[in-house]
Amino acid sequence: MPALKGEALMRAVESLVAEKEAVTGKEKKLVSALNSALGRMGYQVVAVDRGVPARRGSRQAGRISRRWKPMSAAARRAVSRRMKAWRKRKAAARKGSV
Repeated sequence: MPALKGEALMRAVESLVAEKEAVTGKEKKLVSALNSALGRMGYQVVAVDRGVPARRGSRQAGRISRRWKPMSAAARRAVSRRMKAWRKRKAAARKGSV
């Protein structure tokens, strides 16, 4: 890149600043859209540098956090059915290994 002097250098720096501001604006729009989409699923975007202590063993520590939501009756029944099936399989495995 040839050496830029005076006004040419100033124009180059101004164009870089304008481009960076445009990219930052697009990034903010995308993060906002992502946050609203994740919000509908019960998640939210959390800044990594926000100072939130990461939970041990969490793969997504500090990036996406689950917000508390009460379970519906149908969801509770589904969990109950899965737990009963799991207990049944576990008991059958224990009987088979003895």
